[in-house]
Amino acid sequence: MTIERYSHADRDLEALRRRAQSRRHAVRRQNATLMALPALIRSTLSPGRWAGSVPTRFWLHLVVILLVPMAALLSTRGELFVLTPGPVAPQATPATLDGSMLSIGPINLAPELSAYEGEEPVPASAFAEILALPETQSILARSEMLAPTTFASSVVGDQVNVRNGPGLIYDVTGKLTAGTPLTLEGVVEDWFVGRTADGQQIWVAAELVSDASTAQAILPPAREIPPPPPPKIATVREEGLSVRDGPGTAYVKLDSLQAGTMIDLLSRYEGWFEVRLPAGNIGWVTSEFLTVADGVIERLEVLPGAPDPAPALVAVTDGSVNLRGGPGTAYPKIATAAAGLQFELIGRYKEWFKVRTPEGKAAWVSSEVLPVSAYIARRVPAARDIPALPRPQSAVAAASGRGGSAPPLSAAQAGSVVSFAMQFVGTPYVWGGSRPGAFDCSGYTKYVYGQFGLSLPHSAAGQYSQRYGTFIDKANLQPGDIVFFANTYKRGISHVGIYVGGGMVVQALAEGVPLSAVSMNSGYWQSKYYGAIRPRL
Repeated sequence: MTIERYSHADRDLEALRRRAQSRRHAVRRQNATLMALPALIRSTLSPGRWAGSVPTRFWLHLVVILLVPMAALLSTRGELFVLTPGPVAPQATPATLDGSMLSIGPINLAPELSAYEGEEPVPASAFAEILALPETQSILARSEMLAPTTFASSVVGDQVNVRNGPGLIYDVTGKLTAGTPLTLEGVVEDWFVGRTADGQQIWVAAELVSDASTAQAILPPAREIPPPPPPKIATVREEGLSVRDGPGTAYVKLDSLQAGTMIDLLSRYEGWFEVRLPAGNIGWVTSEFLTVADGVIERLEVLPGAPDPAPALVAVTDGSVNLRGGPGTAYPKIATAAAGLQFELIGRYKEWFKVRTPEGKAAWVSSEVLPVSAYIARRVPAARDIPALPRPQSAVAAASGRGGSAPPLSAAQAGSVVSFAMQFVGTPYVWGGSRPGAFDCSGYTKYVYGQFGLSLPHSAAGQYSQRYGTFIDKANLQPGDIVFFANTYKRGISHVGIYVGGGMVVQALAEGVPLSAVSMNSGYWQSKYYGAIRPRL
């Protein structure tokens, strides 16, 4: 190992060097301080820079310190804010800085009554000019806009039911006549809640008041909707209870009800209830055989009267109508009746009424053109003297041997009709049937010719018309023609079939007999033969 050795001279030189270096550092620090002094002076003399360097919390503390003494000073001078002379209210205790609540002295706004003692009240007319000012009217208008919204309306029906809730399930509380003023206050779907002139609250259907659409647009929803009342129903406790079209046994029976059937109660009249049956029909039943819950009968509307059980059987035409010799368009027209004529109804057959004209003559009118209510129609007796349908000219010519003809169907048309018709031989007969698997006579011809574009009515008498083809003689029949028979099971044209050639007619005969081809030359069918048409295909 080598050990370096230093002399005393070397140690003295090193100490001298360190002192010199320390001196140089001290001089540099003094120079730096002197150089920064001008900048410090400029910063101190500039308020913006000085204020920006102060922390924000300092300013907040300063504002609080200044405001607290000011608030305390104001609270001790509360009498400065008293607006009228009189006793001064006690002053509030000045706030302290120990966290207690600050309080400002109360302001005495009590009116001074002594100045008005002995004076008469000012009449309202004294303010007329002030009330008429535009600015006053503007204030009043704004006040009205802030008031609850209502709508002035009136009743538009002759006798309008009002209820205690928004719907037909609610009870009727009264009736209003046309023009009765109402103040509507709210709306629920198609019902309004409002008040009458005497302040009674009512509910009324929208269709029964004026300007309903406007009211629905501006009125708010009703605030309170009463709960629905218990249903007005009854249970039948007697098997076969009769339903009639009026409140009494003198009225026409419509139906009968089984025990246990539940029905809706609509109104009442002398021990009878007007009811709605499960199928929706309306009728009357006696109250003797019904079970009704307590409180229900009292809620039913009591009718003031009942319809006449034996009304006059008359009808008035509302337009020009044809009078015919029998119940069908195949009968000849015998006259035309003008609008406004009253006819006596003396019989009915299907959709036709037998009438007696003002001149005393009998005729037939279609129910489609003669307005007769169902209540009246039920009381018109069934006609039994149905006149025989007159034979067309072609049939008369055929019977006399003169014969008539029409352009024949093409072989292709005739063959197609016969071929299609024969495939249903053996189909069961069903009254009213008009589809494969179940036919009656006119339903069979209707279906077959419908497949070839000819739309026939479901009626033997209705099919015998030149609207669907040309009348032809019996001697000129060809396959594909439609043949008709009369007075089979009823008077008039009553049966129809399809001629397939060789004197054979394929036809739906009767209940229990399958669809078959039968000779029209047998004694029975020959005597019942009426006529034929060649279909317009």
